[in-house]
Amino acid sequence: MMDTNGKPDDFQVVDRRKVTEEGGVRDGAATRDETIDPSLGNEATADTTSHILPVVDFHFILNNLAMPALAFLGDVPDPSTGQTQLNLPVAKLFIDSLAVLREKTRGNLTAEEEHLLSGLLADLQLRFVEKSDSGTKRS
Repeated sequence: MMDTNGKPDDFQVVDRRKVTEEGGVRDGAATRDETIDPSLGNEATADTTSHILPVVDFHFILNNLAMPALAFLGDVPDPSTGQTQLNLPVAKLFIDSLAVLREKTRGNLTAEEEHLLSGLLADLQLRFVEKSDSGTKRS
């Protein structure tokens, strides 16, 4: 390309993605440690290596939807306060999110993932009904 003065433009696009279009690892892909600014010193590298992050997979996603549902059903205490709370509308939001996830992933899950999602959803729905019914008297 040429700039406004007719000289070659030094602008260059570099693909820094770590994966290829086919999903494989690109040759020469920078690792997380190589992308840290060296001017930050040891603080930056210590921060990334001191915390072991979980693997983000389908189980992780299910856990991130199920745990708040359990917390808002009053079955798991809030880690910051140690207190439980009952908030059925918010719990229903997370349970409904799992139901949508099940519908949108139908036919694309392994047998183990389908079993886990269905079991988790059934358990949360049952807990929700039990908590909902505990506020009303049965005749």
